[in-house]
Amino acid sequence: MVDQELLDAIGGMLEPLIKEQRDMRRDMQEMRGDIDALRRDQREMRDDLQSLKADVSLIPGMRRDIDLILESQQGINEKFAGLDMVTEDVAGLHIRVSALEGASRSHTEEIRELRLAK
Repeated sequence: MVDQELLDAIGGMLEPLIKEQRDMRRDMQEMRGDIDALRRDQREMRDDLQSLKADVSLIPGMRRDIDLILESQQGINEKFAGLDMVTEDVAGLHIRVSALEGASRSHTEEIRELRLAK
C-alpha cells in the first residue's frame, strides 16, 4: 500500500508538471502558427519590394517619355499660336473682302445706272 501511496504522491506532483507541459506545447503550436504567418508576410513583403523595384526602374524611361510628350505639346502650342495669327489674318481679309464686295456692288449699280442714262 505504501507503494501505491508513493505512486499517487508522485502522480500528484507530476500532474501540474504534465499540465504545464501541455500548456507549453499548445503555446508552442500557436507560436509556430504565428511564425509561419510571419514568414508568409515576409515573403509577400519581398515580392512587393521586388515589384516596387521593377516599377521604380521604369521611372527614368517614363520621365523621358513625358519630356518627349511635353516637347510635342510645346510644338503643338506653337502651331496653334500660328493658327491664331492666321485666323486673325483671315478675319482681316474677310472684312476687306466684304468691303470690296460692297464697293463692287455699288460700282456695278452706278455702271448700270450710267448705261441706262445714256
